[in-house]
Amino acid sequence: MSALGHPQDMFSDTAIQLQPIFAQWVKNTHALAPSVTSPGTTTSTSLTWGSGELIAVGGKVALLPIPLGTADFLVHHIHAFIIHVTVLILLKGVLFARISRLIPDKANLGFLSLVMGLVGGYMQSIRLGSCILRSILDVQCNFRSNFPFQLENAVGGLGYYK
Repeated sequence: MSALGHPQDMFSDTAIQLQPIFAQWVKNTHALAPSVTSPGTTTSTSLTWGSGELIAVGGKVALLPIPLGTADFLVHHIHAFIIHVTVLILLKGVLFARISRLIPDKANLGFLSLVMGLVGGYMQSIRLGSCILRSILDVQCNFRSNFPFQLENAVGGLGYYK
């Protein structure tokens, strides 16, 4: 982020612009779609998509088109990354758990825990990694909801967390 210049420029369009080209194309397509798909209508699917019209109620601005810029691009990719990492961590927990309610015959399918048959001293890095993953998941779930999720079954089944 320091490549974008001053701290106040990091999420603005005054520094290096990271324009969401695909999102802008989708937005313009939605704004122009009614004139293409149904020529009798003149309004867009949503007034926030574009069309450049200002809507005023009682002489005050009620709605303006919302431009997509650098901040939208960065925030979208941050959220997408967090969601993908969370899914991968939970999938790892399901696959490497010793037992699973989702896959009761997992041992017969060839999925075994990495700790089975190994001396505990060799697996310290996996234990540390699982603790880090557990704390990441706890922080994500606690900040996104009003009540904390209990991830004992999802991640605690890894067998490495103590």
